[in-house]
Amino acid sequence: MLRVAFCYKFKRGKLSDLVSLFSGRNFETRSYEDAIAEASFLTLSEAVITFMNETLFKRFVMIIKSAGFVDPKLMRSQNALNFAYVLFLHLKEIRMEDALIERYASRWLVMSILLGRYSPFP
Repeated sequence: MLRVAFCYKFKRGKLSDLVSLFSGRNFETRSYEDAIAEASFLTLSEAVITFMNETLFKRFVMIIKSAGFVDPKLMRSQNALNFAYVLFLHLKEIRMEDALIERYASRWLVMSILLGRYSPFP
């Protein structure tokens, strides 16, 4: 949950960056500021609330099932699923039409799994 919420709102993938943001790190000036730390906590809390939105999550699960992933054994990588959800949330945020969101999220997941992009296994 933390990784998806962080990637969705902060557009960063490394959790070490989250720790830096919570410490108040300004990545441009390489200094630490209290305002950044406070803003980071607020932004992450908004992202977690969006992540936990039942309607959005059920819609995403429906997209995954329509892509053919009806059994958890078909899912080789949890990270591929996480990043597909990040993409889904981002596309919802920019108000892309639902048909395109479904298409892009399902293709992203299928290609990520086929290519092993987010999988530690070769």
